[in-house]
Amino acid sequence: MSPDTEKRVLSTIYDSISSAITYTPPGNLPPVTDRKVTFLQLASNFAINPGDFDNAVNPGNPNGDLSKAENFSRLVDAQPEVQNSYVAQAGKSVDQTYGGIIRGANATEMPDPVQAARYEEAHSFLYTRIRGSGGRWTTVESEPYAHYLDTRQNYADAIVAYRTANINLDMTKPADQRKWTAIEPALRNKVTTAYNRWKTADAGKVENAISVMGTSINSMIRAVLQQSKEEYENSSKASLLGDPVPWHLTYATPGNWYAPELSPNLSELTIGSDRLNTSASSEFTSWGGGASWNAGLWSVGGGVSGSSSDVRSHMDSDHFKLNFKFGVVQIRRPWMNSSLFQMNGWSLGAAVPRGGVSEGKLVGAEAKLMPLVPTAFIIVRDVSIEAEWKAEDYRRVQESISGHASVGWGPFQFSGSYSRSTSNTTFNSSLDGGTLKVPGVQIIAMISSIIPYSPPQ
Repeated sequence: MSPDTEKRVLSTIYDSISSAITYTPPGNLPPVTDRKVTFLQLASNFAINPGDFDNAVNPGNPNGDLSKAENFSRLVDAQPEVQNSYVAQAGKSVDQTYGGIIRGANATEMPDPVQAARYEEAHSFLYTRIRGSGGRWTTVESEPYAHYLDTRQNYADAIVAYRTANINLDMTKPADQRKWTAIEPALRNKVTTAYNRWKTADAGKVENAISVMGTSINSMIRAVLQQSKEEYENSSKASLLGDPVPWHLTYATPGNWYAPELSPNLSELTIGSDRLNTSASSEFTSWGGGASWNAGLWSVGGGVSGSSSDVRSHMDSDHFKLNFKFGVVQIRRPWMNSSLFQMNGWSLGAAVPRGGVSEGKLVGAEAKLMPLVPTAFIIVRDVSIEAEWKAEDYRRVQESISGHASVGWGPFQFSGSYSRSTSNTTFNSSLDGGTLKVPGVQIIAMISSIIPYSPPQ
């Protein structure tokens, strides 16, 4: 397989997932993910050991294991480099960078008492406090807001299932056209049903509270900055894992994202060598996304998203069929007031100029303080790749079966150790005929929000 074809493989994986998560469904229904302010990055060597996150503390499990919650919080805390291959910036975390921003932010305008009251009422409707293990209070979404976010996630999952089913078919073939005609109504009905469930109950009240916070926030900038700082400081927790840096409770939706029981809710995607992108000129390559894999799809050794210890090689086989189930997992940080980045009238003093945190775009964002914040990630299960394995490929396959090395193919890890694991457990793949099968769950992409232009002054 030529290097150009390998890049087409990666861009096809990337574009298929990107299309599924940003798709606008039929029936004048809205998308959940806004492509204009969302950035998808393929990751690699990101296999997950469910035991590292099982029973973690979250709003639905306040008396769970805090160390598991810390492990997850730190797993998703790294600030990514601005490129389409996910690479964590050394020594930079969302938690600590946000803390530095909120501590250093200042404004001169005094709050409007009327608007302040409206803001406080709306904030109290959307957020509440729970006392968890150790007696510490933690701010989390209120029951109506949590329900709103959960049902929005169900709607997003239905959209992904709809779009993925379409991507899997070749609409130039009459047989696939007829198949789509047969399955589309049921898929569309699931999207519509999920949307209606999202918009029932307290959805109107939640959206009104969000709107009130958005319209009143610029009338009480100093108060919001102070409240956000107090919330950040008061919800800080000392590490249970021996890390000298404190942490804040971050959790996932769905809460059992790592568990096999989630598999039926995932969408199945098939990508074959006969249906690749015609070129590698997608959004993926426009941000240098192929650079991490220039030396080949195969990798042996290395850490998350490829390190200097990776040994890479090209795939010899020209024909393959890749199959996997995937889903979107949302990252929730209730201690982080993202409204800050949409406010006017605040600054970080002489240390950080206007637009020094972010300019609201990716171009030129490499040197900014925090242009991207991970808000979700893509998990995969039941990964399999069928190919006519040639000699060098077969050697990599045998290495992944033996479990004696960390072997990857593109964003998928076939064997090795788990990411951010508290144990030394390893895993390996299995070969069934000509099909390599990968067990368990792993992360193959990070989804980040592009922070708006800030600070404004």
